[in-house]
Amino acid sequence: MGTKARKGETMGVSKRWTRVPASLVAVLAIAGLLASAPGTTSAEPIGPPDTGEPRQGGEWTIAITEEPDTLDPQKSGTAITAAILDDVCDPLIAENFDGEYVPGLATEW
Repeated sequence: MGTKARKGETMGVSKRWTRVPASLVAVLAIAGLLASAPGTTSAEPIGPPDTGEPRQGGEWTIAITEEPDTLDPQKSGTAITAAILDDVCDPLIAENFDGEYVPGLATEW
């Protein structure tokens, strides 16, 4: 009741593909190593070096994967709206890295 292999095949696999020459394996391994090796690229500066002093004004560009349905936090519950509002709006209180609540926009509570 089992299936029989035809002449030149071993259970559905062609005989020519049952053995891969060692030289082909070696060439592919070397090509993979060369492709993953770090290259010698140099980056050029895109502007003056940062002095560490805050600057006022300018532009801030981010990429988003989809359009938000609305930017009204009371009307939307989508993740993209939350991500945008997290970057744009300041909260009344915030949580620091130690897990303590610290003032954001609120001055007292």
